[in-house]
Amino acid sequence: MIVPKLYEYQEVMKSAIITHKGWALFVEMGLGKTVVMLELFKMAKKGTVIIVVCPKSVIHSWVTDIKKFTDLNYRLIIGTKKKRVKELVLLFGEGGIGIINYEGLASLDTQIALFKRAGCIVLDESSKIKNHKAIRTRLITKVSEKVSHKYILSGTPIANNYTDLYTQLKFISPNIWGGKNFYAYRNRYCKMGGFKNKQIVGYKNTDELKKIVASISTQYKKEDCIDLPPKVYSTRVMDMSPEMEKQYKQMAKEMVLELEGGTIEAGQAVVQMGRLKQILAGEYLEPSKNDKLKELMELVDIAMERERQVVIWTQFRFSHRVIREILTSRGIPFSNIYGDTTTDDRIKMIDDFQSGKTKVFVASITACDMGVTLTASDIAIY
Repeated sequence: MIVPKLYEYQEVMKSAIITHKGWALFVEMGLGKTVVMLELFKMAKKGTVIIVVCPKSVIHSWVTDIKKFTDLNYRLIIGTKKKRVKELVLLFGEGGIGIINYEGLASLDTQIALFKRAGCIVLDESSKIKNHKAIRTRLITKVSEKVSHKYILSGTPIANNYTDLYTQLKFISPNIWGGKNFYAYRNRYCKMGGFKNKQIVGYKNTDELKKIVASISTQYKKEDCIDLPPKVYSTRVMDMSPEMEKQYKQMAKEMVLELEGGTIEAGQAVVQMGRLKQILAGEYLEPSKNDKLKELMELVDIAMERERQVVIWTQFRFSHRVIREILTSRGIPFSNIYGDTTTDDRIKMIDDFQSGKTKVFVASITACDMGVTLTASDIAIY
Protein backbone atom coordinates (compact mmCIF):
# COMPACT_ATOMS: atom_id res chain seq x y z
CA MET A 1 0.00 0.00 0.00
CA ILE A 2 1.26 3.44 -0.95
CA VAL A 3 0.54 6.35 1.39
CA PRO A 4 -0.36 9.23 -0.94
CA LYS A 5 1.16 12.64 -0.45
CA LEU A 6 -1.75 15.01 -0.88
CA TYR A 7 -1.40 18.38 -2.55
CA GLU A 8 -2.55 21.45 -0.65
CA TYR A 9 -5.83 21.63 -2.55
CA GLN A 10 -6.45 17.94 -1.80
CA GLU A 11 -5.90 18.60 1.90
CA VAL A 12 -8.63 21.25 1.65
CA MET A 13 -10.96 18.68 0.10
CA LYS A 14 -10.05 16.11 2.74
CA SER A 15 -10.73 18.54 5.57
CA ALA A 16 -14.15 19.38 4.09
CA ILE A 17 -15.38 15.79 3.77
CA ILE A 18 -14.05 14.83 7.20
CA THR A 19 -15.90 17.68 8.93
CA HIS A 20 -19.19 17.30 7.01
CA LYS A 21 -21.51 14.32 6.76
CA GLY A 22 -22.77 15.57 3.42
CA TRP A 23 -20.51 17.33 0.91
CA ALA A 24 -19.93 17.85 -2.80
CA LEU A 25 -16.54 17.77 -4.52
CA PHE A 26 -17.13 19.67 -7.75
CA VAL A 27 -13.60 19.17 -8.96
CA GLU A 28 -12.33 18.64 -12.50
CA MET A 29 -11.20 15.20 -13.63
CA GLY A 30 -7.55 14.45 -12.92
CA LEU A 31 -7.28 16.35 -9.63
CA GLY A 32 -7.53 13.30 -7.38
CA LYS A 33 -11.07 13.23 -5.98
CA THR A 34 -10.94 9.45 -5.61
CA VAL A 35 -7.70 9.49 -3.62
CA VAL A 36 -9.16 12.08 -1.26
CA MET A 37 -12.31 10.03 -0.69
CA LEU A 38 -10.19 6.97 0.09
CA GLU A 39 -8.50 8.93 2.90
CA LEU A 40 -11.94 9.28 4.47
CA PHE A 41 -12.77 5.60 3.89
CA LYS A 42 -9.62 4.59 5.77
CA MET A 43 -10.97 6.37 8.86
CA ALA A 44 -14.18 4.32 8.93
CA LYS A 45 -14.76 1.83 11.74
CA LYS A 46 -14.10 -1.81 10.98
CA GLY A 47 -17.17 -3.44 9.49
CA THR A 48 -18.56 -0.21 8.05
CA VAL A 49 -20.11 -0.61 4.61
CA ILE A 50 -19.35 2.10 2.06
CA ILE A 51 -21.26 2.12 -1.24
CA VAL A 52 -19.70 3.79 -4.27
CA VAL A 53 -22.11 4.33 -7.16
CA CYS A 54 -20.41 5.28 -10.41
CA PRO A 55 -20.64 4.92 -14.19
CA LYS A 56 -19.47 1.58 -15.54
CA SER A 57 -16.48 3.28 -17.14
CA VAL A 58 -15.22 4.55 -13.77
CA ILE A 59 -15.21 1.24 -11.88
CA HIS A 60 -11.66 0.53 -13.04
CA SER A 61 -10.34 3.80 -11.59
CA TRP A 62 -11.81 3.02 -8.16
CA VAL A 63 -10.43 -0.52 -8.13
CA THR A 64 -6.97 0.67 -9.16
CA ASP A 65 -6.80 3.37 -6.48
CA ILE A 66 -8.25 1.15 -3.74
CA LYS A 67 -5.56 -1.46 -4.41
CA LYS A 68 -2.82 1.15 -4.66
CA PHE A 69 -3.61 3.42 -1.72
CA THR A 70 -5.48 1.23 0.79
CA ASP A 71 -5.67 -2.27 2.20
CA LEU A 72 -9.45 -2.06 2.49
CA ASN A 73 -11.74 -4.89 1.50
CA TYR A 74 -13.84 -4.22 -1.57
CA ARG A 75 -16.41 -6.01 -3.69
CA LEU A 76 -17.61 -5.34 -7.22
CA ILE A 77 -21.41 -5.45 -7.29
CA ILE A 78 -21.61 -6.24 -10.99
CA GLY A 79 -22.82 -9.03 -13.26
CA THR A 80 -26.21 -10.71 -13.22
CA LYS A 81 -28.81 -9.63 -10.69
CA LYS A 82 -28.31 -12.89 -8.78
CA LYS A 83 -24.55 -12.30 -8.61
CA ARG A 84 -24.99 -8.67 -7.53
CA VAL A 85 -27.34 -9.65 -4.70
CA LYS A 86 -24.87 -12.32 -3.55
CA GLU A 87 -21.95 -9.86 -3.54
CA LEU A 88 -24.06 -7.29 -1.72
CA VAL A 89 -25.02 -9.73 1.03
CA LEU A 90 -21.38 -10.74 1.46
CA LEU A 91 -20.34 -7.08 1.61
CA PHE A 92 -22.77 -6.29 4.42
CA GLY A 93 -21.61 -9.37 6.26
CA GLU A 94 -17.94 -8.43 6.27
CA GLY A 95 -17.81 -4.66 5.70
CA GLY A 96 -15.75 -2.71 3.22
CA ILE A 97 -16.36 -0.90 -0.05
CA GLY A 98 -19.00 -1.96 -2.54
CA ILE A 99 -18.68 -0.58 -6.07
CA ILE A 100 -21.74 -0.62 -8.28
CA ASN A 101 -22.70 1.20 -11.46
CA TYR A 102 -25.87 3.30 -11.71
CA GLU A 103 -27.70 0.85 -13.97
CA GLY A 104 -26.83 -2.06 -11.69
CA LEU A 105 -28.21 -0.23 -8.66
CA ALA A 106 -31.44 0.69 -10.43
CA SER A 107 -32.36 -2.99 -10.83
CA LEU A 108 -31.74 -3.84 -7.16
CA ASP A 109 -34.86 -2.12 -5.86
CA THR A 110 -35.66 -5.22 -3.79
CA GLN A 111 -32.52 -4.65 -1.71
CA ILE A 112 -33.36 -1.15 -0.46
CA ALA A 113 -33.47 -2.27 3.18
CA LEU A 114 -29.94 -3.62 2.87
CA PHE A 115 -28.57 -0.46 1.27
CA LYS A 116 -30.03 1.64 4.06
CA ARG A 117 -27.67 -0.07 6.50
CA ALA A 118 -24.62 1.43 4.77
CA GLY A 119 -22.53 3.91 6.71
CA CYS A 120 -21.65 5.99 3.66
CA ILE A 121 -22.77 6.40 0.06
CA VAL A 122 -20.69 8.17 -2.59
CA LEU A 123 -22.06 9.13 -6.00
CA ASP A 124 -19.24 9.53 -8.51
CA GLU A 125 -20.22 11.55 -11.61
CA SER A 126 -23.29 12.66 -9.69
CA SER A 127 -24.80 14.42 -12.70
CA LYS A 128 -26.19 10.95 -13.43
CA ILE A 129 -29.02 11.80 -10.99
CA LYS A 130 -29.75 15.27 -12.36
CA ASN A 131 -33.15 14.19 -13.70
CA HIS A 132 -35.55 14.37 -10.74
CA LYS A 133 -38.08 12.16 -12.54
CA ALA A 134 -35.67 9.32 -13.41
CA ILE A 135 -36.15 5.94 -11.72
CA ARG A 136 -32.48 5.80 -10.74
CA THR A 137 -32.72 9.22 -9.05
CA ARG A 138 -35.79 8.24 -7.04
CA LEU A 139 -34.26 4.91 -6.03
CA ILE A 140 -30.95 6.43 -4.94
CA THR A 141 -32.79 9.09 -2.95
CA LYS A 142 -34.84 6.38 -1.22
CA VAL A 143 -31.81 4.17 -0.60
CA SER A 144 -29.87 6.99 1.05
CA GLU A 145 -32.59 8.23 3.43
CA LYS A 146 -31.11 6.53 6.53
CA VAL A 147 -27.44 6.75 5.54
CA SER A 148 -25.48 9.15 7.74
CA HIS A 149 -22.65 10.12 5.38
CA LYS A 150 -23.32 11.09 1.77
CA TYR A 151 -20.97 12.61 -0.80
CA ILE A 152 -21.13 13.49 -4.48
CA LEU A 153 -18.25 13.88 -6.92
CA SER A 154 -18.36 15.58 -10.31
CA GLY A 155 -16.25 17.71 -12.60
CA THR A 156 -19.36 18.73 -14.54
CA PRO A 157 -22.32 18.99 -12.13
CA ILE A 158 -24.20 21.25 -14.56
CA ALA A 159 -24.58 19.50 -17.92
CA ASN A 160 -27.58 21.45 -19.20
CA ASN A 161 -28.78 24.19 -16.84
CA TYR A 162 -29.07 25.13 -13.16
CA THR A 163 -31.89 22.64 -12.57
CA ASP A 164 -29.22 19.91 -12.77
CA LEU A 165 -28.12 20.89 -9.26
CA TYR A 166 -31.47 20.30 -7.59
CA THR A 167 -31.39 16.54 -6.96
CA GLN A 168 -27.60 16.33 -6.63
CA LEU A 169 -27.43 18.68 -3.66
CA LYS A 170 -30.70 17.42 -2.21
CA PHE A 171 -29.10 13.97 -2.08
CA ILE A 172 -26.41 15.13 0.34
CA SER A 173 -28.61 17.62 2.21
CA PRO A 174 -32.38 16.95 1.96
CA ASN A 175 -33.25 20.40 3.36
CA ILE A 176 -30.77 22.39 1.29
CA TRP A 177 -33.54 24.02 -0.76
CA GLY A 178 -35.70 24.92 2.23
CA GLY A 179 -38.42 22.44 1.41
CA LYS A 180 -38.84 23.63 -2.18
CA ASN A 181 -39.90 20.97 -4.65
CA PHE A 182 -38.29 20.88 -8.09
CA TYR A 183 -40.74 23.30 -9.68
CA ALA A 184 -40.52 25.82 -6.85
CA TYR A 185 -36.72 25.62 -7.15
CA ARG A 186 -36.90 26.14 -10.91
CA ASN A 187 -39.21 29.12 -10.53
CA ARG A 188 -36.84 30.63 -7.97
CA TYR A 189 -33.70 30.43 -10.07
CA CYS A 190 -34.80 30.10 -13.71
CA LYS A 191 -36.57 32.49 -16.05
CA MET A 192 -39.22 30.67 -18.01
CA GLY A 193 -40.44 31.47 -21.52
CA GLY A 194 -40.70 29.91 -24.96
CA PHE A 195 -43.38 27.39 -25.88
CA LYS A 196 -46.17 27.44 -23.27
CA ASN A 197 -43.74 29.21 -20.93
CA LYS A 198 -42.04 25.87 -20.19
CA GLN A 199 -38.56 26.60 -21.54
CA ILE A 200 -35.68 28.00 -19.52
CA VAL A 201 -34.61 31.23 -21.19
CA GLY A 202 -32.41 32.70 -18.45
CA TYR A 203 -31.58 32.74 -14.76
CA LYS A 204 -32.29 34.87 -11.70
CA ASN A 205 -31.21 35.05 -8.05
CA THR A 206 -27.90 33.54 -9.17
CA ASP A 207 -25.88 35.11 -6.34
CA GLU A 208 -28.17 33.39 -3.84
CA LEU A 209 -27.84 30.07 -5.66
CA LYS A 210 -24.06 30.29 -5.86
CA LYS A 211 -23.89 31.05 -2.14
CA ILE A 212 -25.96 27.96 -1.33
CA VAL A 213 -23.83 25.75 -3.57
CA ALA A 214 -20.61 27.14 -2.05
CA SER A 215 -21.89 26.35 1.45
CA ILE A 216 -21.93 22.64 0.74
CA SER A 217 -19.19 22.06 -1.83
CA THR A 218 -15.51 22.39 -2.68
CA GLN A 219 -14.84 23.55 -6.21
CA TYR A 220 -11.59 23.39 -8.18
CA LYS A 221 -10.52 23.63 -11.79
CA LYS A 222 -7.16 22.38 -13.03
CA GLU A 223 -5.82 25.88 -13.58
CA ASP A 224 -6.48 26.56 -9.88
CA CYS A 225 -4.27 23.69 -8.77
CA ILE A 226 -1.60 22.61 -11.21
CA ASP A 227 0.93 24.44 -13.34
CA LEU A 228 0.13 22.68 -16.59
CA PRO A 229 1.33 23.64 -20.06
CA PRO A 230 -1.44 24.92 -22.34
CA LYS A 231 -3.16 22.47 -24.65
CA VAL A 232 -2.10 22.63 -28.27
CA TYR A 233 -4.81 22.12 -30.88
CA SER A 234 -3.98 21.27 -34.47
CA THR A 235 -6.66 21.03 -37.16
CA ARG A 236 -6.02 19.03 -40.32
CA VAL A 237 -8.15 20.32 -43.23
CA MET A 238 -8.65 17.81 -46.03
CA ASP A 239 -10.43 17.80 -49.37
CA MET A 240 -13.09 15.18 -50.02
CA SER A 241 -12.14 12.52 -52.52
CA PRO A 242 -14.22 12.60 -55.75
CA GLU A 243 -16.18 9.54 -54.61
CA MET A 244 -16.87 10.95 -51.13
CA GLU A 245 -17.89 14.31 -52.60
CA LYS A 246 -20.32 12.56 -54.94
CA GLN A 247 -21.90 10.65 -52.05
CA TYR A 248 -22.13 13.79 -49.91
CA LYS A 249 -23.72 15.95 -52.62
CA GLN A 250 -26.26 13.24 -53.45
CA MET A 251 -27.36 12.96 -49.82
CA ALA A 252 -27.45 16.74 -49.40
CA LYS A 253 -29.53 17.07 -52.58
CA GLU A 254 -32.05 14.54 -51.31
CA MET A 255 -32.36 16.47 -48.04
CA VAL A 256 -32.95 19.75 -49.89
CA LEU A 257 -35.65 18.15 -52.03
CA GLU A 258 -37.41 16.87 -48.92
CA LEU A 259 -37.27 20.31 -47.32
CA GLU A 260 -38.67 21.93 -50.44
CA GLY A 261 -41.45 19.38 -50.47
CA GLY A 262 -42.78 20.49 -47.08
CA THR A 263 -42.31 19.70 -43.42
CA ILE A 264 -39.62 17.23 -42.37
CA GLU A 265 -39.75 15.55 -38.96
CA ALA A 266 -36.95 16.47 -36.54
CA GLY A 267 -36.03 12.84 -35.93
CA GLN A 268 -35.67 12.18 -39.64
CA ALA A 269 -33.53 15.29 -40.06
CA VAL A 270 -31.19 14.11 -37.28
CA VAL A 271 -30.82 10.71 -38.95
CA GLN A 272 -29.96 12.32 -42.29
CA MET A 273 -27.43 14.67 -40.69
CA GLY A 274 -25.88 11.60 -39.08
CA ARG A 275 -25.57 9.98 -42.50
CA LEU A 276 -23.74 13.03 -43.82
CA LYS A 277 -21.25 12.63 -40.94
CA GLN A 278 -20.88 8.95 -41.78
CA ILE A 279 -20.12 9.82 -45.40
CA LEU A 280 -17.44 12.30 -44.26
CA ALA A 281 -15.99 9.63 -41.99
CA GLY A 282 -15.71 7.31 -44.98
CA GLU A 283 -18.20 4.59 -44.13
CA TYR A 284 -19.12 4.08 -47.77
CA LEU A 285 -15.54 4.05 -49.05
CA GLU A 286 -12.94 1.33 -49.29
CA PRO A 287 -10.46 1.97 -46.44
CA SER A 288 -7.66 2.25 -49.00
CA LYS A 289 -9.50 5.20 -50.60
CA ASN A 290 -10.15 7.00 -47.30
CA ASP A 291 -7.71 9.91 -47.06
CA LYS A 292 -8.70 10.57 -43.46
CA LEU A 293 -7.48 7.11 -42.47
CA LYS A 294 -4.22 7.71 -44.32
CA GLU A 295 -3.71 11.00 -42.47
CA LEU A 296 -4.58 9.35 -39.16
CA MET A 297 -2.04 6.58 -39.65
CA GLU A 298 0.65 9.09 -40.61
CA LEU A 299 0.09 10.80 -37.26
CA VAL A 300 0.19 7.46 -35.46
CA ASP A 301 3.42 6.50 -37.24
CA ILE A 302 5.03 9.78 -36.18
CA ALA A 303 3.99 9.14 -32.57
CA MET A 304 5.38 5.60 -32.70
CA GLU A 305 8.70 6.87 -34.05
CA ARG A 306 8.89 9.29 -31.13
CA GLU A 307 7.87 6.53 -28.68
CA ARG A 308 4.69 8.37 -27.70
CA GLN A 309 1.32 6.86 -26.90
CA VAL A 310 -1.86 7.99 -28.65
CA VAL A 311 -5.58 8.08 -27.91
CA ILE A 312 -7.87 7.91 -30.95
CA TRP A 313 -11.51 8.91 -30.41
CA THR A 314 -14.15 7.39 -32.67
CA GLN A 315 -17.82 8.26 -33.20
CA PHE A 316 -18.96 5.39 -35.40
CA ARG A 317 -18.63 1.66 -34.91
CA PHE A 318 -17.34 1.11 -38.47
CA SER A 319 -14.52 3.62 -37.85
CA HIS A 320 -13.62 1.79 -34.66
CA ARG A 321 -13.49 -1.52 -36.50
CA VAL A 322 -11.45 -0.27 -39.46
CA ILE A 323 -8.88 1.46 -37.24
CA ARG A 324 -8.45 -1.74 -35.21
CA GLU A 325 -7.93 -3.74 -38.39
CA ILE A 326 -5.26 -1.33 -39.68
CA LEU A 327 -3.41 -1.26 -36.36
CA THR A 328 -3.46 -5.06 -36.26
CA SER A 329 -2.12 -5.32 -39.81
CA ARG A 330 0.74 -2.97 -38.90
CA GLY A 331 1.62 -4.85 -35.74
CA ILE A 332 0.95 -1.85 -33.48
CA PRO A 333 -0.23 -3.02 -30.02
CA PHE A 334 -3.44 -1.28 -29.02
CA SER A 335 -6.27 -1.22 -26.50
CA ASN A 336 -9.83 -0.40 -27.40
CA ILE A 337 -13.14 0.19 -25.67
CA TYR A 338 -16.55 0.36 -27.31
CA GLY A 339 -20.13 -0.21 -26.17
CA ASP A 340 -19.94 -4.01 -25.91
CA THR A 341 -16.69 -4.16 -23.94
CA THR A 342 -17.16 -6.00 -20.62
CA THR A 343 -16.09 -4.48 -17.31
CA ASP A 344 -13.21 -6.97 -16.94
CA ASP A 345 -11.98 -6.24 -20.46
CA ARG A 346 -12.23 -2.48 -19.86
CA ILE A 347 -9.99 -2.82 -16.81
CA LYS A 348 -7.42 -4.82 -18.75
CA MET A 349 -7.50 -2.46 -21.75
CA ILE A 350 -6.88 0.61 -19.57
CA ASP A 351 -4.21 -1.14 -17.48
CA ASP A 352 -2.35 -2.28 -20.60
CA PHE A 353 -2.35 1.23 -22.02
CA GLN A 354 -1.39 2.95 -18.77
CA SER A 355 1.48 0.49 -18.23
CA GLY A 356 2.77 0.96 -21.77
CA LYS A 357 1.99 -2.54 -23.01
CA THR A 358 -0.17 -1.02 -25.73
CA LYS A 359 0.75 2.12 -27.62
CA VAL A 360 -2.60 3.21 -29.05
CA PHE A 361 -5.97 3.47 -27.34
CA VAL A 362 -9.01 3.42 -29.63
CA ALA A 363 -11.88 4.90 -27.63
CA SER A 364 -15.56 5.23 -28.45
CA ILE A 365 -16.74 8.69 -27.38
CA THR A 366 -19.93 7.21 -25.93
CA ALA A 367 -18.33 4.24 -24.15
CA CYS A 368 -15.52 6.36 -22.69
CA ASP A 369 -17.44 9.54 -21.91
CA MET A 370 -16.69 9.57 -18.18
CA GLY A 371 -13.91 8.71 -15.80
CA VAL A 372 -11.51 6.80 -18.05
CA THR A 373 -7.94 7.57 -17.00
CA LEU A 374 -5.58 7.68 -19.99
CA THR A 375 -2.78 9.83 -18.59
CA ALA A 376 -0.08 7.71 -20.26
CA SER A 377 -0.72 9.71 -23.43
CA ASP A 378 -0.51 13.41 -24.16
CA ILE A 379 -1.74 13.06 -27.76
CA ALA A 380 -5.42 12.74 -28.66
CA ILE A 381 -6.79 12.45 -32.19
CA TYR A 382 -10.45 12.87 -33.04
